[in-house]
Amino acid sequence: MILLLLIAAAIGFFWTRVLWAPSRLRTTCVWTSGAVIIACVLAIAANDAWHFGMHPTTHTQTFALAKRPLTAHRLGTTAREVQYTYTLTTTPTRQRVTRPTLTTSVHLRRTGQTGRVRITDQQLDYANRWSALLFAFSSQNGYHLHRTVTLMVPQDWTIQD
Repeated sequence: MILLLLIAAAIGFFWTRVLWAPSRLRTTCVWTSGAVIIACVLAIAANDAWHFGMHPTTHTQTFALAKRPLTAHRLGTTAREVQYTYTLTTTPTRQRVTRPTLTTSVHLRRTGQTGRVRITDQQLDYANRWSALLFAFSSQNGYHLHRTVTLMVPQDWTIQD
């Protein structure tokens, strides 16, 4: 929508600057359409650089782990990253895999009496209705920023390598 406003302001700037006779109204319309063009360009640049008009929201889900051995797979030549395979109690026949990526971090904590996995997703949402209107076609609403998977298991659970 902001692009449509930018195009309309550019057409208005051209129309008033080139086709109108010099007058006080022409000067006012030229300055107004020029200011709208500059504001649109700045808003687009700020949205691209700093996600202007958006705010990050965090969604957290917690699931119970089935008491089965967790499997750890070391990744890379330095083996700093670890991929875990686990099973939830709600779907005991299906194993799930945590894969660390640029936007996903995986942590293992040995705490508590029961096994749990906490998945925290951070995503972008519109800051207000005006931003939703301006950046409606940018497809940034719901854009995934980061995911943190935290496996919390008791001390007596085994982790296979």
